[in-house]
Amino acid sequence: MIKNVVFDIGNVLAKFRYNDYIREIGIPEEKAQRLAAITAESPYWPLMDKGILTKDMTMYNCISLEPSLEPEVRLFFKDMRRLVMEYPDSCEWIRSVKEAGRKVYLLSNYSLENFEMAENEGLFKFLGLEDGRVISYKERLLKPGEEIYKVLFERYGLDPKECVFLDDSARNIETAVRLGMKGIVVKDRSLAKAELTRILEEK
Repeated sequence: MIKNVVFDIGNVLAKFRYNDYIREIGIPEEKAQRLAAITAESPYWPLMDKGILTKDMTMYNCISLEPSLEPEVRLFFKDMRRLVMEYPDSCEWIRSVKEAGRKVYLLSNYSLENFEMAENEGLFKFLGLEDGRVISYKERLLKPGEEIYKVLFERYGLDPKECVFLDDSARNIETAVRLGMKGIVVKDRSLAKAELTRILEEK
């Protein structure tokens, strides 16, 4: 029986909307794709999530990838409040899982500055509803590596066979399943909700 529901944050409980954000800060279309490639899609972004690079260090490394876009990169990093935005129904979703008698945990790749901004400024109303969380920057570990999942299991005494994990990355779900969890790849949130309901109703 599934006793624990584990949620990723990005594109599960909150939209990682960097392409929209780039256009909202006034980047012209001819530069938008290039800016995305050297920021949110760059090899430095996961290092920020892992807690190896600070936000400023990440910004300077991104600039180094295409120095001609330095003003745009600086603008991208200036105020990232709208980079990731909570889905309106995320709190309701978590509460419904808890009302069904399950515990809820968060397992997410997230950087220190961006996570603290979301928490301290109340950008994610769902924070605090969970029974526990493992966030990558604190552990210096990243999904899909197995170690960060094991931190979750050991810290909260969870049996992987009693857990279901929802993540938008198939690679992250593959690790979860390999370790004994059930997994749902979230591409359509409505379908993911229906699949979670089905799994929780299994005897």
